[in-house]
Amino acid sequence: MMADEKKEIPSEEAVVDVEAVAAQGGVVSSVKGRIRKKKEEERCPLGENVYSVLIVAPVMSWSFLFSMSIVAIKLIVLVILCTDINFNDLNIQKVRVTVVKFLLIPVAVAMQEDLMESFFFFANCVYCERILEISASATKAKMYFSYFLRTIDGILSLYVNFAVMLTTDKTIDVFLNFAALQFLYSIDDVFYKLISEGFFGDALEHMTVLCGKVTLARRYGKNNYKIFFFRVSWLDTILFFFILSAGYIGYVVVTIATYNDTISL
Repeated sequence: MMADEKKEIPSEEAVVDVEAVAAQGGVVSSVKGRIRKKKEEERCPLGENVYSVLIVAPVMSWSFLFSMSIVAIKLIVLVILCTDINFNDLNIQKVRVTVVKFLLIPVAVAMQEDLMESFFFFANCVYCERILEISASATKAKMYFSYFLRTIDGILSLYVNFAVMLTTDKTIDVFLNFAALQFLYSIDDVFYKLISEGFFGDALEHMTVLCGKVTLARRYGKNNYKIFFFRVSWLDTILFFFILSAGYIGYVVVTIATYNDTISL
């Protein structure tokens, strides 16, 4: 006589765990699929600033020269500010001022719109030849030239913001300096607004219309190739945390030197 076989019935907890894992895997898969579909369909605009006009305007045209003059003015002012910041007169500050500066470093980095937009472009955008159908002057070389200038703009702006913050010894002045510098960072946006309203002629205004039509493809699939162990689309995140780390290192060095009264920058 054969012994009755005993069938093990899974507990309710085990069934719930299996269903939860399956559901979680489905959600992750669904999220990745949606993000991929979004990247396939999404187009990245150039943005409303004079750097966009540099891309679509013919070289040596009034539109190109005017935009370059605005960029040059902004960069010259930033360079003058960089050379005028003095680290030799730093005084020992109150603890709360030091803490405020520590907390504002990520804000100072994130607020650099030109730098963040450049990081996003190099990491996530792909040039396509269809842009030439909108503007024959919007070549790949000019686009990279424009974003190179925008990156330089962002780096200089970040340095000025960071250096002014480090050399400020009152909490309220830290915030006031943050606000005061914002008008300088938005010079290109302000002039683009004036251009789009026709303040500087129809030719320039037409360039803003072209800027609104030009879009870039998102990087995905074969365009999202690897550099060593990293995907190109990770570049914006990597650069953000690299700049943030450099900011904190500079903050620590300057703070220690100030408290030790040995700064000699």
